[in-house]
Amino acid sequence: MLFRSPFILVKKKAKSLLRVKERAWPEAIDNIVSALLAGNSIVEAVSALGNAGPLPLRATFTRIAKKIKQGISFEVALVEETGLLQSATADQTLSSLLLAKEFGGRDVTNTLRLLSTFLREQDESLEEIETKFGWVRNSALLGAAAPWLLLALLSTQQNTVDAYQTSAGKAVLSFGVIATAVAYLLMERIARAPNPPRVQLLLKEGALG
Repeated sequence: MLFRSPFILVKKKAKSLLRVKERAWPEAIDNIVSALLAGNSIVEAVSALGNAGPLPLRATFTRIAKKIKQGISFEVALVEETGLLQSATADQTLSSLLLAKEFGGRDVTNTLRLLSTFLREQDESLEEIETKFGWVRNSALLGAAAPWLLLALLSTQQNTVDAYQTSAGKAVLSFGVIATAVAYLLMERIARAPNPPRVQLLLKEGALG
């Protein structure tokens, strides 16, 4: 368990950074809507976010703007970025931007506003789900620790120490360690909040050319 600790910490940090980025998407969409209302094109609005967008997403939009300057199409730049971000929220947003670029029209800003509202509501729902799943995880941790806390208290008595120094006592302790580890890992898996499904962005024919 100790050997896994660094990996668990790295995984939690990566998940935390992903959540920060996902929460920044509604603000980015609001900025795009403002730019469109000011008369900018969708490509100009997206490229500008590399300098003026939400801080967690500036690197993303900087990469997109750089690719566009290099002659890569807007569509390809967005699709490639989804591969880097590995985020369902990014998929939803960038696919909407692709549709906005493809079809345009006066309804684009209304669609993007609806998307921004939807993402904020989705984030609130996900936060509530993670909180409830967190209760299950904490209960599993408490349930796994309780027997060993009791054993630690009992170990202050010499007769308890003598009992667990026998072969039978050692067998009971070994079985307890294995059973606790299995139960905790099972509860940890059950308490894991499900990831939202991702959307696959498809390029129109000839976009790679």
